[in-house]
Amino acid sequence: MTMIDEDFEPGVAGAPPVDFCQRPGCENPLPENHHPMRKYCDEHQPKQSKTKKGDTAPSSVTVNFKTSTPKSSKKGPSEEVVAGATSVLSFVSLGFQLVGDVECATAVSAQAPQIAAQLGELAIYHPGIAKIFSPVNSQGEMAAWIGLAIAVAPVVIAILVHHNLMPAGLAEKLGGLAGAVVMASSVPTEPADVA
Repeated sequence: MTMIDEDFEPGVAGAPPVDFCQRPGCENPLPENHHPMRKYCDEHQPKQSKTKKGDTAPSSVTVNFKTSTPKSSKKGPSEEVVAGATSVLSFVSLGFQLVGDVECATAVSAQAPQIAAQLGELAIYHPGIAKIFSPVNSQGEMAAWIGLAIAVAPVVIAILVHHNLMPAGLAEKLGGLAGAVVMASSVPTEPADVA
C-alpha cells in the first residue's frame, strides 16, 4: 500500500500517484487508469455536488457591448437636436446675409425647420448627431468646429485670392466676416522650378 505524505497531494509537485485508497482503515485499490491525483476508492470518493438547474452553463454566450449615449434633458435628445440645428442653420443664414447673398440666406432660412426636424429624427438612430447639435450634450463641440472654421477661413481666402481662384471683392467681404484682413496680392504665383 502506497501512502502519501500529508504535505503533498498525489501526483502534485513531484509526489508519486497512489494505487490504494488513502482513507484511514481502507485498503481498497483505486480503479484502473485512475487520475494521478485521485486519493480515494469509489466507496470513499467524495460525491460531486449536484448542479442546480440554474447553474448549467449556457450553450452559447452573447456579449452585448453598451456604449455611452448622450445624457438628455427632460425635452429628450431629439428636441434638443432640433433646437441646436435650428440655431446653427440661423448662423449659416446670417453668414450669407453678411456677404450680401440674400437669396441663399432666404433659402436656408426657409428650409431650416425641415432640416432641423430631420436631424432630430436622425439623432434617434445616430447619437453622434446629438453630440454635435444638442446644446445640452455638445459641451461646445459645435462652437469649437465653428471657431476652427473661422480661424482657418482667412488663410484659405488668402491662398484662393493669391492664386486667382477667388475675386478680391468677395475676399474682402469674407475677410470682414471672418474678422481678419486678407493680405494677399492678386498677382498670380509662378510655379516653382523643380530641377
